[in-house]
Amino acid sequence: MEIVFGSEHILTKTHLALVQASQVFEEYGFRDCLADQKSLVEGLRRILGQRHHLFLPRLQDGTLRFRLLTGRPSHEKLYLLSGPDGHRVVTGSANLSQAAFHGRQHEIIITFDDPAAWRVFEDYYQRDYRQSVPVEDEILIGVSPTSKTGQMDIRADPLPYEDVPIVRAIRAGLAHVEQGGIPVPDGFSATALRTARRLRQELEAVPLPMNRKGIALVTPGTVSTFLHARNSLPAPDRVADGIPRATLSVRTGEIHLNDRLWLSEKEMVPSAQVARDARLLVNYIGSFAAFYGNSRSAMTSYWAFLVWLYMAPFSAFLRQGAVINHIDPWLYPPYAVLYGRSSGGKTLFTRIIAQSMFGIVKSIRSSDFTAQRALALRHELGAIPLLIDDVTPDRMGKYVPDMVRTDHDMADIYAPIVLTTNKDVTSIPADLTKRMVTCHIDASLPDSRALQTESPRRLQKEIGTALYRQYLM
Repeated sequence: MEIVFGSEHILTKTHLALVQASQVFEEYGFRDCLADQKSLVEGLRRILGQRHHLFLPRLQDGTLRFRLLTGRPSHEKLYLLSGPDGHRVVTGSANLSQAAFHGRQHEIIITFDDPAAWRVFEDYYQRDYRQSVPVEDEILIGVSPTSKTGQMDIRADPLPYEDVPIVRAIRAGLAHVEQGGIPVPDGFSATALRTARRLRQELEAVPLPMNRKGIALVTPGTVSTFLHARNSLPAPDRVADGIPRATLSVRTGEIHLNDRLWLSEKEMVPSAQVARDARLLVNYIGSFAAFYGNSRSAMTSYWAFLVWLYMAPFSAFLRQGAVINHIDPWLYPPYAVLYGRSSGGKTLFTRIIAQSMFGIVKSIRSSDFTAQRALALRHELGAIPLLIDDVTPDRMGKYVPDMVRTDHDMADIYAPIVLTTNKDVTSIPADLTKRMVTCHIDASLPDSRALQTESPRRLQKEIGTALYRQYLM
């Protein structure tokens, strides 16, 4: 018997449902493979150890073998049986378990006994076989720690990373290629399940009432109490049910905001409004000349950021084209970080520039920031920038590196992500600067705020979208 295991990866139930409903796999890289194989082999040891008298002889004589997939997770169930009476293919929805094959749960099982079917499904098996690595005997079998005569048994000690099958295979000459993600379609199931995941995150903040025995028994009264608590959440802490969304089409030249046409190629943007918005921004960025420190560098960084953010909604489209033409997609970064002195005007500046684009500012606080939440929101927002304000050093180090380094999303559109962080972050790792627009603000607000020619908060209310609409034309 030879078994090839495919991993479901480590997915939440909601995420797994999203994957199955939309036929989408996120990036599955070496780190994922390493973690999956380590945990799977250790779990396999425990199962084999429970019936070691049955499995140990077969492992030793080579009549029971295991292999693990190294690429994207596989969800197929395929059983190829052969013997003196011929060949049989069994496939369908049934896992290799008693619950599946003994009628304890509903399954669909289809069998084929003809040689033509065997050849077809054997090709499927060989396809996965070529993308798998063996679980070698010495990983599963070792000298029993309780034996005084060197008797062999199923190993139960933690598996060192050096002995994980993918590591052993690479060291033996296997070339492992990191695999990027597949774009998420905008179908009904994918959209509905992304919304469900967002709502689930919101509801987790509300505890279910417990009875005196500490049991959450859901009754009409419990539901009323639960929903009242949910509806009483402060608005800033609640994920809004109606997240704004902007979509743009390079092919048609149209931009839709919340499913309504917002801009088309035929529209004429009043030049007076364009000039007014441009003047407001020029005067505002010019006011940073009165800041203490390296104000000239700060102004240059702010102008560079403005140029990037106005272009950033097209980064998803540009990255797709880059991959097709064998160009590094990170030439079109979807991330930016503004860091430096804490009184350098970074947060207000990003809000004003975002306001000048679609007239909408969408931000989350540092305390609410996780990589999962940011990546989920950016698909909901479309072309509208996502601002993450005043990211603390611990969250900067915990979430940002992996989020940026492993991002190979090739969807048609998603929001650019902008992070601002305080003076405790003095530098950005070199490998992140290749994948992000980094703006170092080495200037701070002067004591006399009257030196500023424009009030940033008033400007945020006054700035329009005419300049950006003309830019898009």
